[in-house]
Amino acid sequence: LKLYCDCFAAGRLCVGCACVGCLNNSYHEAERRKAIETIVRKNPAAFDQKVVSNSGCACKKSRCLKRYCECFEANIHCSLACVCVDCENFEGSAKVRDHPGVRAAVDTLMSIANTAIVL
Repeated sequence: LKLYCDCFAAGRLCVGCACVGCLNNSYHEAERRKAIETIVRKNPAAFDQKVVSNSGCACKKSRCLKRYCECFEANIHCSLACVCVDCENFEGSAKVRDHPGVRAAVDTLMSIANTAIVL
């Protein structure tokens, strides 16, 4: 559970990765939440969206829902700069909203935000 894990840094759970001994999954939610809280306490901007190149992605078969899409990897939606085909990575997309890694990450981050507000 370190920021060098691309999924963890993007605020997503590891799903279908080649990680060994990975704790960035729903089975280790307590450890994951504690790690996120510790990192955010040290660096509040640690999980902010990362800037992607101005050229955007050029995905052809992944529908921009796989980790090798630079927009999806950076946890941002595709933009007009992208030249992707059959894109599903856009604002309000049910495919993005229902993606297992995205859904769990949003729930965790909302929970942490609510906890921070109460404190």
